[in-house]
Amino acid sequence: MVAGFKPGYGLYVTNKRIIGISYGRPSLLVDLIPYVLFLSWIGSLVVALVIARQTGSSEIPAGPYIMALLPLTLVFALVISPRWGERIIGKRSPTSLEALDQSRKNLEISREQISEVRCSIGGVFVNLQSGAKLTFYIKRRKLAYQVAQIMETFCLAGTPVPLKVMKGTPLQIG
Repeated sequence: MVAGFKPGYGLYVTNKRIIGISYGRPSLLVDLIPYVLFLSWIGSLVVALVIARQTGSSEIPAGPYIMALLPLTLVFALVISPRWGERIIGKRSPTSLEALDQSRKNLEISREQISEVRCSIGGVFVNLQSGAKLTFYIKRRKLAYQVAQIMETFCLAGTPVPLKVMKGTPLQIG
């Protein structure tokens, strides 16, 4: 999950509050590796094309190796990197309410501070009574559905908090 544009964010919801914990650097590192691989692929391709043009060759030097880097980058970005990120965050995540209370939180909102919650496939948007707006982007669709269901339960429990479900989010309210 991403808070603003910062990857590696844990959003915890109880019946009375929403708590955010940043997992920062380790998850950022995992997210940067695919970008570095992609830029390496682009750089290698450009260098190979320049060499081929300089030598007048019709073949790209090391072409198969350079082209193999693209699928490797895609596999890493879409499969390996998310799993590593989940594993890193999973090890650092609190597993009980007591552990959550002892964690270093960078966000804690009581339900009384919230004026509205909006859920969509892309994330959760929380409007506060003070006028501030919080945005939590979610990269994976399945996780977005799960978070939307959790937010629905939070909004309907106790003193109701207005919940808007954006188009395309399969939630039945009520």
